[in-house]
Amino acid sequence: MLFRFSCGGILNKIRPSLKFLCPSEHIPSKIVVDVSNLDIEDRIFMRDIEVHPSLKLLSKNESMPICKIVPTSLGNKEPIEA
Repeated sequence: MLFRFSCGGILNKIRPSLKFLCPSEHIPSKIVVDVSNLDIEDRIFMRDIEVHPSLKLLSKNESMPICKIVPTSLGNKEPIEA
C-alpha cells in the first residue's frame, strides 16, 4: 500500500516491523502510528512509538527511523544537468 501526502510526498517504510518483549497479557493487537502531521523529510523513530510501559523494544538502535516522508517530485526545483 502506498501512502501519499498532500505535501507531495510518500511514506517510505524503512523498518516495516518491530520486535518487542512483554508479558503475554500486554501483547497489543496493533500499534497505531499517526503520520498525518508529517511533512517532507520528517521521520518517526523507534523511540517515538508509544506502547504499554511493560513492552521492551528489542533493538540496539532506538534512534533508527522506522519511516520517512520522501518527495515524489522535484517541485519547483529545476533538474541538474550532468
